[in-house]
Amino acid sequence: MNLLMTNVPGPLFLAFYAVLIVICIVLLIVGRVTSGGPLRKTPNVLELAYASGGRVSLVATVVALLDPPQRLEYLERHGNPDLYRNISAHPIVGRIRQLMEASDLQHLPISKRAEEDHQLKELEKDLAADMRHNRLLSDNKTFLRRLAGWFTLAVFLFGLYRIVVGLINDRPVGFLVAMTCSLIFLIGFLVYSGPTRPMKRTQGAAYVDTMKQMKELEPQSQAFSLGLPLALAVGGVTAAWQLDPTFASVWALPTVPSPSGGGGGSSCSSGSSCSSCGGGGGCGGCGGGD
Repeated sequence: MNLLMTNVPGPLFLAFYAVLIVICIVLLIVGRVTSGGPLRKTPNVLELAYASGGRVSLVATVVALLDPPQRLEYLERHGNPDLYRNISAHPIVGRIRQLMEASDLQHLPISKRAEEDHQLKELEKDLAADMRHNRLLSDNKTFLRRLAGWFTLAVFLFGLYRIVVGLINDRPVGFLVAMTCSLIFLIGFLVYSGPTRPMKRTQGAAYVDTMKQMKELEPQSQAFSLGLPLALAVGGVTAAWQLDPTFASVWALPTVPSPSGGGGGSSCSSGSSCSSCGGGGGCGGCGGGD
């Protein structure tokens, strides 16, 4: 019983448990840092999109590349080679093109078609595995990350056991409950989080560069349209609603509230954009959530 410290006074045990939590934090951080490291390649537009928002952002970006059809051809010829080289031959692009053109799926929005497509899910797994290999995503299977995860889980279960003992013996356990629950968030944020620090830096640089190029352009311009896929890749579906709400509405992308706090803003700059929402209530309807 002494091994489980059931006879240790409450304040002393809390101090000991706090030390265990600090050790968990150190192990989790070290495990995460060592699983990242420098990027082994420059991410293309699909990899940027997947790191930004998973399947939703990936599908939105590919749709933006394929609609209108001449956009992808133009970007492969004249765009940044690191971002767009041979993108049209990528199996994910080919599969999403098939889903867009499938006559028996026209009644479903593209987001729903992608969500239910098993072939796309397998291609997504291959993409994620290749990104982890190139350090574009965190690898959760390294020795240090596994060690950190198992140690944190053991500390969590130890705290849970002491909470049960305290409740049985009618002792106060409020502080211990709070400390034990904090470990759940540590596991979630530091063990199973997706992009690595280098990937986030790459996203940030790409986003700033894209927005700088597009800042003075009108939404109707061809250059603006050509910039939409990269903005989607680094900014997620939020960028679709901010930059081209008509595009987001037509392809039934998830509706994202405007960061400005709900005032219609620039994401509803024209009457045609508002009408595409189909939800009434004027321009404000474009930025609301589903």
